[in-house]
Amino acid sequence: MWEIQGRFEFTHLYFTDNHLREFIARELDLEPRLFALPDHSFLQHVPLAAALQQLGQPQDWHDDIHQLHIQSVVQNVFAELCKMQSRRAAQKVRIYGGLSLRSKKTVQQYIEDNLQHSITIADIASTVGLSEFHFARAFRQSFYTSVHRYIESRRVQRVRELLTQGQKLVDIADAAGFSDQSHLSRVVKRQTGVTPKSLKRYLNCQPR
Repeated sequence: MWEIQGRFEFTHLYFTDNHLREFIARELDLEPRLFALPDHSFLQHVPLAAALQQLGQPQDWHDDIHQLHIQSVVQNVFAELCKMQSRRAAQKVRIYGGLSLRSKKTVQQYIEDNLQHSITIADIASTVGLSEFHFARAFRQSFYTSVHRYIESRRVQRVRELLTQGQKLVDIADAAGFSDQSHLSRVVKRQTGVTPKSLKRYLNCQPR
């Protein structure tokens, strides 16, 4: 039974295990299987609450620029959740399969160096001495996403960087490995929810 006095606000945030694991692998460059979130009820967590309060009002959530802000907030929420991970539970997790740390860095560097070119699984697999089949499975275990989705997300990140430099979209498409400007626009829209033009406007408004 709850006894509530005065103003009371709460926020529901739903996400899948894969969302969090992809964040840990992509943004923190850590092994997701080492993380196990503790089970908390009625948790009072000031940094987490502060991050969620930045979501703004529901009526703003359909605005394309605000959607980018929401994505940024969710990233901060994931970061706070990772800080709460249960070390005791993590110590019991057995790590098997996947790529070694050295192989992960080799793969990441190869992809970054060749984003503007056509990249095949065979090309990447050869850098770590694995067959395409075994590499694809090991990659998914290590990065919690497919090779295709990972490369696509890195290309969109390259687009974000180039947009702040004032380059034309046709030149950005070529530098980021997209077949043409239309292809770039479709992928950016699918991944960010906004057009490259809106994304550029949002990025230019951010402090540097």
